[in-house]
Amino acid sequence: MKPLLSIAIATKNRVPYCIKTIETILGFKNYNFELVIQDNTDTFELGEYIKNNISDSRLKYNYTPPPFSSIANFNAVLDLCSGEYVCLLGDDDGIIESIFDVVQWADNEKIDSVCPRLFVNYIWPNDSTNGRLVIPNSSEEIWYNHPENNLQDLIDDGILLYTKFNLPKLYHGIIKKSCLDQIKDHTGYYLGGLSPDIYASIALSAVVKKNVIIDFPVTIAGACPKSTTVDNIQGKHSGDLKNAPHLRDKPDYIWDEFVPEYYSVQTIWADSALHSLKESNIKVDLKRLNRLKILAGAINDNKSFKKYFTKKTLENLNMEKANLGFGLKLNYYRLLLLLSNNLKRVKNIIPSGKMVKAKRIYNVIDIFECSRICNEIYGSHDVKSILSNFKGNSRKI
Repeated sequence: MKPLLSIAIATKNRVPYCIKTIETILGFKNYNFELVIQDNTDTFELGEYIKNNISDSRLKYNYTPPPFSSIANFNAVLDLCSGEYVCLLGDDDGIIESIFDVVQWADNEKIDSVCPRLFVNYIWPNDSTNGRLVIPNSSEEIWYNHPENNLQDLIDDGILLYTKFNLPKLYHGIIKKSCLDQIKDHTGYYLGGLSPDIYASIALSAVVKKNVIIDFPVTIAGACPKSTTVDNIQGKHSGDLKNAPHLRDKPDYIWDEFVPEYYSVQTIWADSALHSLKESNIKVDLKRLNRLKILAGAINDNKSFKKYFTKKTLENLNMEKANLGFGLKLNYYRLLLLLSNNLKRVKNIIPSGKMVKAKRIYNVIDIFECSRICNEIYGSHDVKSILSNFKGNSRKI
């Protein structure tokens, strides 16, 4: 009998964090899930640890030695999943126990996709913190939406902050495996492009029929010192496209013509999104891609590359030099994004919401302690009550 939920983790070279995540997830007293680990680490350390220390029938482990691209690693972990639903996590992430109630509810209601608008954030101990947990403001709201209707708006917005459009989520979301299989049947793989989360969100928008948005978290987004999230905050995801680690072991990859050729979080997202749109045969007007907003986001992340990013954007737009309108729009978008980010920070500080007040908890030593705290805050009984009261309302965003 196959499990109801597959929790999938593709890992590489973050063994201590992955071990703690594995042990924490397997510590839950639920036996209707499997934990699937696809390992591409440079050593056999993780596999040896599991062999000598972990004996649990819910754990499925596979090792593929380098060279093996990041996207190939993600595709491999999805190939190993046998559950009715799949939730993709990072190797420094965690879950909240109520995820099992949500998945059971989704199965009972024949729902294809559950898209949590929020997740708990956890910064692992590093040079600047002893571990910080941020519990977001949330409500008890649940609603349906039609994700394909939001895709043109996503393009017009420059594919920035794409999660605000409430598309289906594979990463930190819950997806019916049969929907993922439809993508693979059509394209030959589950995930393409360079960014698995945004590629999956768009491709799933074409196949998911019932997408439910929940305004409370069921997962914990970790950021360890080796995390790509931490690298982005430090401005490391910037520069010449040939230096992008996403292109490692992908020598034949073709960058999308509509996206300026420089390395940033924003251009990686845009390129992956456009690959997904084209490969899924989703009809949108790609000429409306807001490349100036992409540039604004990239410059805000790393101002030292402003001239280089601007030069590449002008080349992509077939412009010899920036005009007055170009500069005014760019500064407007930069200011808009800065204000949006600052507003998010304010919302994380001001207590509000029906379900839980925003909290910052310090000196949280690891993901196990995170899960313990979150399970106390988001009680199973409360989540079951919220789900049972859902009336089937819908909205666009």
